[in-house]
Amino acid sequence: MKKIVLSILFTTLAACINFPTRFERIENNELRPITAVFSPYPEAAPGDTISVNVHFAGNPVVAIDSLLVSFSVLDNVYGINDTFTTIEPVTVLDSSMALPESISISFTIPDDALDDLIEPFLATADSAIESIDPAFAALISPDIIIDQLNNPDTAFWSSIPDSIADGVLAPALEYTAKRGYFFVTARSQNGTVLKSRAEFVIRFNSNFENIPTVSRAIQVNNNPQINWIGVYKVAGDDVFSFDPLDPNFRGTYEFFCFFNRIDSTCPIDSVITIDTGYSYFFAADSGILVLPGGSRDTTRDSYVQQVRGSDTVVLEEYFYQWFYENMDESALPLDSLFVLERFGQNSITRMYPPLDARMNHFRVWLAVYDEYFGEFFRPRGMAHARIEGVLEFTQAYKDNTALQ
Repeated sequence: MKKIVLSILFTTLAACINFPTRFERIENNELRPITAVFSPYPEAAPGDTISVNVHFAGNPVVAIDSLLVSFSVLDNVYGINDTFTTIEPVTVLDSSMALPESISISFTIPDDALDDLIEPFLATADSAIESIDPAFAALISPDIIIDQLNNPDTAFWSSIPDSIADGVLAPALEYTAKRGYFFVTARSQNGTVLKSRAEFVIRFNSNFENIPTVSRAIQVNNNPQINWIGVYKVAGDDVFSFDPLDPNFRGTYEFFCFFNRIDSTCPIDSVITIDTGYSYFFAADSGILVLPGGSRDTTRDSYVQQVRGSDTVVLEEYFYQWFYENMDESALPLDSLFVLERFGQNSITRMYPPLDARMNHFRVWLAVYDEYFGEFFRPRGMAHARIEGVLEFTQAYKDNTALQ
């Protein structure tokens, strides 16, 4: 079974750079990693082919000096470790360079990546199945189970009782997993060398996505989606937080989109008119859909947990990391120009307009990652979006607030 994959935590390991005063602010003299997105899932089974897109910003990338991978990360009891026993050059199956902004490569997870974990899995599963259903245990052998992990058959897995799928196989498979690291070393125009690391998870779960009887217990983690980014222009110059779904909000606002893949009625505009008496908020897809009539749907992954003895559906959390760049020159301090608040679980973040009306052009990057704490080896999904926009200033704003 061959697919495309994986998960991510993008970390700067070593670089000849100093970070800016604000982590979220991109400056053109510094090379910055933004995201590494593995698709279509943030996880892989042995033998899967991985496609990873790495995104950069700041000082333009002119070369990729190395691509390395480790399939042997050693986890501690908290599931976090920086220790790995081997590291090797990536055997690239396919690649494309869109420098200076991104690269995309594909490589394969070794077929034997989890072989050393199969024996503990069989020992755990065999004794548990024997205690729950001796008759069923007599029908299967270790060889059958191993084959069904790599090449699952719907008929076989449909014959497995729920008590075994939910109570034995899913918990045992949760620990039949490993983390891996993907390393990329990039060099930018001004000589900066940046080595970054993306984390992925290897487990069998994606092999079961088309097996309905067990996919509810042995789930894959889907990447978040960014279907739209827009701006709210809210009446009042002292509005510090905003949510259009807040029933207590009594003010007025306008909304337009930089892009929107799910609502063709949203006005598309990359120009923001800055005026006195308003507050501005960037917003993005929250994964929660408000349907006609007020009901809600979600694109987030959901999980069933036992809460006080009853099954309860729990949604994964989304976290939003905004980055921004002022593209025009100004003599004012950078904190007096276009500023976005950087991070949080809220998909809406405040934008502070520049105090210099000559600062008209900006870029914004958004990285969204998901989190769920109910699984030990749960991979982290990621999504990436980039937009450019223009600020226009009314005469009233120029006269009362900004340099002209």
